[in-house]
Amino acid sequence: MREILEKQKKKHKRKKLKIILLIILIIIIAIVGFIVYRTQKNGGGMRGFLATMLGHNEHTLEKLDELFVLIVGESNGMTDTIMLCSYDPKTQEASMLSIPRDTFIGENKSIATASDKINSIYNSRGLEGLVEKVEKLTNIEIPYYVKVDTAGLKSLVDTIGGVNFEVPMDMDYDDNKQNLHIHLKKGYQLLDGDKSEQVVRFRHNNDGTSYPVEYGDNDYGRMKTQREFLKAVLHQTIKLGNVMKIKEFIDIGKKYVTTNINVKFIKDYIPYVIDFKLGDLKTATLPGASEKCNGVWIFLHNEQQTKKIIDEMFLSIKGKDDDIEDDKNDNKNNTTENGIVDTDIHANEIADAKPVKSNGIKVELVNGAPTKNQLNRMKNILEKAGYTIVNTKTTSKTEKTKIINKKNLSDSKLNKLKDTIGVGNLSNEPDKKSKVDVSIIIGNDF
Repeated sequence: MREILEKQKKKHKRKKLKIILLIILIIIIAIVGFIVYRTQKNGGGMRGFLATMLGHNEHTLEKLDELFVLIVGESNGMTDTIMLCSYDPKTQEASMLSIPRDTFIGENKSIATASDKINSIYNSRGLEGLVEKVEKLTNIEIPYYVKVDTAGLKSLVDTIGGVNFEVPMDMDYDDNKQNLHIHLKKGYQLLDGDKSEQVVRFRHNNDGTSYPVEYGDNDYGRMKTQREFLKAVLHQTIKLGNVMKIKEFIDIGKKYVTTNINVKFIKDYIPYVIDFKLGDLKTATLPGASEKCNGVWIFLHNEQQTKKIIDEMFLSIKGKDDDIEDDKNDNKNNTTENGIVDTDIHANEIADAKPVKSNGIKVELVNGAPTKNQLNRMKNILEKAGYTIVNTKTTSKTEKTKIINKKNLSDSKLNKLKDTIGVGNLSNEPDKKSKVDVSIIIGNDF
């Protein structure tokens, strides 16, 4: 009798266990089904899955505003990197505008000092003061800021397993005071955290040479490299394996990042960043040119061209139509990659340009035009006007002609040179070791 009872008990337990397992299985299927359903409602794929895990629904995206953030890179107390960035999760549009660290924010350039440069504001007025100055320059309201120490960048790169990046040139620089040593070879390679810091901080070599003129000398080149590197970091970070390292990213942020962005707020944007295509990222430098004033080199932004580029990169995202499209077309015609502004002299006016005699100014010609005809024609024009052509080179296709002042020539001499060839964007980029007074990159507009 006892044995029968024991068997019945065991049978009852097995039946009860089966029922429990069945209930658990039903719950699991229900949860998985709900997740799949919510994932599809949230857009499907990794984006939909992450959105579902974060508690989103199909209306969450509609409520997300476009982000405007000032990104600041700090190294040894100096803000060497200043970028205005935007991201709209609804349209998947994003922009990144570099602000030269020497941008003049004073009232009178004739009495300019180093404290009138925008990178000095951080030390005197902090991040809020820096945001205020960039808002004034761009006429964009910037509610958020993110300051990243270069040590944080190094840690991030190591966390995501390094970044594959095309180093644009051989880099060889040492600064014992900052304990900064940059030794990299040109070419596509995997950079760890230490090498990543070297890339973004490089400006010129020990011998004074810098980026090629067609890439963008000194700060222009560095800003371009910084933008390209950040794009590479973003591409690596949003890969599936790295997206799951949220805890590590939060730990890095707590240690190396200063921001007024709440983590609970920003996490809502994470699923939609997954869908962003880096090829759609708009990048540029604040338009303007360098000038020596009161013995100090400063960067003077061009207000008219700044307005156009802001319209193209940022305001058009908000839905402006015909007027902005016109400005976009004008801006593409008038602004070069490194932010130097065209002076509205068009190619059809070149035939009317009259040579002006010079005093043996040494010129280097870099042909970025489609054929050698433009190079030969400019060489003939300049030589007849008395200029000395020291050498000629060839570079990749360039749309706009650039006249680069290497030896601090006066404005009148530069304007005479420009009148002689009838076209060109003027830029001051002094180089004590240069063997020429002026370098001219011939564009397709000549």
